[in-house]
Amino acid sequence: MKVFFLCRTGRHTSLLAAALYLGLLKKKPGSNEDMHSNDIFGLHGFDANYCRDDGRPFFVGADRDDTEVYTIGVRNVGPIMAKAANDFISLVGTKKGEWCVIDTSPVTSRWTSAGLCLKKMRLYSLARFFFYLGARRELPFLLKLVEENRKMSFHSKSA
Repeated sequence: MKVFFLCRTGRHTSLLAAALYLGLLKKKPGSNEDMHSNDIFGLHGFDANYCRDDGRPFFVGADRDDTEVYTIGVRNVGPIMAKAANDFISLVGTKKGEWCVIDTSPVTSRWTSAGLCLKKMRLYSLARFFFYLGARRELPFLLKLVEENRKMSFHSKSA
């Protein structure tokens, strides 16, 4: 199976979702333990977006069931890209549960969006602070999104 998480850059919200899916984040969101910036910025590829990579899958890793997990930067067309990709996958005859495309843009916080603006203005340190605040805000919602989709893909494999 292959799982693709989509967000504006492919290196922020979608990468956090992929890390949660793969169990790469040491501390669970919502726990009493504080999430440190090293936990987030230590993720390979976090905030390493380059516009020339938009639309290209970024391999994050594979889980113990050999499910390959990717992120893709889709600018501000995440919902339409997820729908188009899932519809295309079903048209080409791929079995349900072999591919899953998940748009994480509805979970993207204003903090992360502000970080992207600050990064465009080359205020990198301030942008990273906003990305950290955004990640902390998004993690509980991403965990819920990941768990919901994991259940759906599990049921579709057995269908």
